Amino acid sequence: FMYTNKNPQIQTYVIDAASPGNSDLAYTQILQDTATQGGGNWQYAGSQQQIADALLKIFAQIQAVNTNFASVSLPVNTTNRAQNKNQVFIPQFRPDPNARPRWYGNLKEYQLALQGSSVVLADSAGLPAINPASGFITECASSFWTTPSVNYTGTDAYWKNVYSSAGGGCLLTGTDRFSDTPDGPIVERGGVAEVLRKGNDVAAATPSWKVNRKIYTQPLTGGALADFTDTSAGFATATGLGTNSIPTSLTGLANFIRGQDVNLDEMAGRTDSTLTRPSIHGDSIHSRPVPIDYGPAVGVTVYYGSNDGMLRAVDAATGQERWAFVAPEFYPRLKRIKENAAADSSQLVRYPGASAGTPKDYFFDGSFGLYQNAANTSIWIYPTMRRGGQMIYALDVSNPATPVFKWKAGCTGTASTGCTSGFDGIGQTWSTPSAMASLLGYKDATTGKYKPVLIVGGGYDNVCEDQDVVGPACTAPKGAAVYVIDADTGALIKALTMPGMRSVAADPALVSLATPGVVDHAYAVDTAGSIYRIDFDATIANWKIQRIASTSGSGRKFLYPPALLSTSQTQIYLAIGSGDREHPLKSNAANSVQNRFYVYKDDLTKSASINLDDTASASAVMCNFTLTDTCSPQGIYPNSLKSGWFIDLPTVGEQTVTSAVIVSGMVTFSTNQPTPASSAPKAACTPDLGVATGYFLNLFNASGVIGVAGSSGGLRSAIFTGGGLPPSPVFATIPIAGKPRTVLIGAIQRSGGASSPVAPQLVKPTISQRRKSVYWKSSGVN
Repeated sequence: FMYTNKNPQIQTYVIDAASPGNSDLAYTQILQDTATQGGGNWQYAGSQQQIADALLKIFAQIQAVNTNFASVSLPVNTTNRAQNKNQVFIPQFRPDPNARPRWYGNLKEYQLALQGSSVVLADSAGLPAINPASGFITECASSFWTTPSVNYTGTDAYWKNVYSSAGGGCLLTGTDRFSDTPDGPIVERGGVAEVLRKGNDVAAATPSWKVNRKIYTQPLTGGALADFTDTSAGFATATGLGTNSIPTSLTGLANFIRGQDVNLDEMAGRTDSTLTRPSIHGDSIHSRPVPIDYGPAVGVTVYYGSNDGMLRAVDAATGQERWAFVAPEFYPRLKRIKENAAADSSQLVRYPGASAGTPKDYFFDGSFGLYQNAANTSIWIYPTMRRGGQMIYALDVSNPATPVFKWKAGCTGTASTGCTSGFDGIGQTWSTPSAMASLLGYKDATTGKYKPVLIVGGGYDNVCEDQDVVGPACTAPKGAAVYVIDADTGALIKALTMPGMRSVAADPALVSLATPGVVDHAYAVDTAGSIYRIDFDATIANWKIQRIASTSGSGRKFLYPPALLSTSQTQIYLAIGSGDREHPLKSNAANSVQNRFYVYKDDLTKSASINLDDTASASAVMCNFTLTDTCSPQGIYPNSLKSGWFIDLPTVGEQTVTSAVIVSGMVTFSTNQPTPASSAPKAACTPDLGVATGYFLNLFNASGVIGVAGSSGGLRSAIFTGGGLPPSPVFATIPIAGKPRTVLIGAIQRSGGASSPVAPQLVKPTISQRRKSVYWKSSGVN
């Protein structure tokens, strides 16, 4: 069955019809590969009824193109111990269509499975989970932790409105249409949100539908963590807290944040305000889950943030929330979610292109750093706030059931007030704190052993960077530093900065060359398009930061870290693209921003800064490979005289919106091209989210590798189905069907088939794996 979609592309769906027990495995694999290469999916049918059912599912997938704006984050990472488990955690969110501040969110788990010779994202039943027509989760997929909800009778107006179009293609009828299974692409259906909504007790025979959670906070007076209540948060007697001036009592706010349906405003006909509300799980937009493997006895716990104020810890075996944490820095913003603009329209969320409302509130919306020693006796996490604030927290989660507050550093307010000593210049905490056990020069004075440290970028300056004018002049930008912090105590070891530096919002990229496991170099990038190298020394006073490269084009920003490849003790390749991800729905074409992707070969023995955009001067070391590799036909290899290359992104206003990954001599990254300025502005929740493009290039000469078996001669880019902002690609070695396989997730498909921003693919060397003898030597003995 073939379907032509709007891209346009022909998508091929395959129904493998065979009587039970008579399948031809070789023929089945051919059919599976046909579906994979054709951008559709494969289904087995052993009877006439199963053929009819398969056709209905295909029709449902074609027609049910997801219109929800969903930001996907994938935790598999080579620096994470959870890489050895076949678990993919995807946070989800959906903006309110009426611009109210209460958004729905969830965390769902999927797995990787083989389909023929390819790997696919699969649901709890091992079936393909991606709808090839939309690029999002298919209507009929059931994520892990999701169970039927038989006591939804269909009389609830809320569930009718949300689910009325969800079940038909999955062969559900009557009241079954309102069940959580299958949860498909509907954000609040299934996953952690369902577990919480039903009472957070997966062992209960009958759901209680009552709030059953352990939520901590740090009291306003400081000290150890305490239960989050109206009293501990100071809500019991307060009115008009913070910037929200609605003159009503805050009593009951803690119960609402805990998940009680205090307002009785989400489900028609309800009278019991102690039941859980459907929006019990807030939106997760930028927070990337951190799964920690505690060993066979405890299993995996997943830590992540959401924009209802919560930092969450979830048992990955069941989806049950172990505990959550609300920071006191967030108290002034919580009431806006509870009121949901009921009494004050100015509290509506101002979407891009809108003139009314107030910017959305964020909370623990950043990524988490992780320190985990070899014995699993010290496990510390470092959540950041991104647009939620200017603070880094440190929690000891060595026992996943009982978190312990360690320290926090930064500023309590949104205007650099209440700052920790040494952190007055910190910006919004966007950069992931990179934790390591050993950093050259930082040892315990008594034992001589290395001490764990964090390296983190100074953050994002929203006052400077959110201006409409490209490249605003900021004389004293926040976040213009790289902080080195004692991971155990929070003490500032050193702030590395230099004149002319702008905000360092990206994660630092770390290098260990001289001694395995000991970091001796790091790279940082800023929002003015500069790259900095940090050289560590055995003496802290000799640590130094220097600008090694910069761009000369106006408005080019680096918001993601460079991908690194070391080829010797003194040579490192950096791959990075420019773009302004924070303005994805506003074209920069009017400001003439020509974004680029760069690959630069850094020589650690040199300190002079180069111009990444210079290809013409006598001292130029860069090549422009936008059209062809005319500068250096052989490419920029380790022994090349030239030091790097760049390509223009084809459309002015197109911007890099992910970090890059270097794999098998290739580099991959993704971009977004906003809706043209001549078009009518789109709300964030409409299906037009711009064009999402994935690139796959030869690292050394920028040749395209899409659609070919080798490392050159293919297409450079292809379009992701569904548009939007793809997640940064990541790769790991994961056991699938009993065999370790190296998988890349979130990149454009090298095969050239239809691509989803959450689809996996196997990573194979681009060279032939056949071996032959170069020479041999015989001793002469028979």
